[in-house]
Amino acid sequence: MSELGATDTGNGLAVLLSWLQPGEAADAVREPEVLRDVEGEIAAARAEGFAAGQAAGREAAEAALAPLAAALRGAEAALMGACEIEVAAVQPVLAGLVRQICVAVLMTELSGGAAVLVPLVEAALAEVKPGEAAVLRAHPDVLAALEGRFADVLPQGDAAMALDAFAVEGPGFVIGAGLQARLDAILEAEA
Repeated sequence: MSELGATDTGNGLAVLLSWLQPGEAADAVREPEVLRDVEGEIAAARAEGFAAGQAAGREAAEAALAPLAAALRGAEAALMGACEIEVAAVQPVLAGLVRQICVAVLMTELSGGAAVLVPLVEAALAEVKPGEAAVLRAHPDVLAALEGRFADVLPQGDAAMALDAFAVEGPGFVIGAGLQARLDAILEAEA
């Protein structure tokens, strides 16, 4: 070998032997700076790589999911639009349904007797001034059911009147009332 090669080998062996021998020679030879913090650098490189990989993965996943998320938002908007109720369009239908149900209930109550009209007749008679002669005009079946309840009023049968209607009449006034009229007033007030 050349002298250069022998010298290099000799220096390398001297360094190796100095490391192995206790004492000052071992302290004099220090680890190279490159070898000292390799573990810290490896840990930092791992953490940096992990963070970069996570960020890249998240970005790729968001890019892949973006069309699906947009489609889902569109489907949600379509579903919400389909579920909206247009109150103005539904209100007349529901009012008609309520009217039919109320009429059916009222007619069922009237079939058991005209007693359901008593509060309405009393309210109409309360509007008559004392001393005014009043006539209770109603269907003959209603008058028969109300017989004896209103002694201050002269009954007058009118077969043309509905079973749920009546009128309190006197000189210069007519108070028409009935369940249908009250129902109409309630539904009109709610509209």
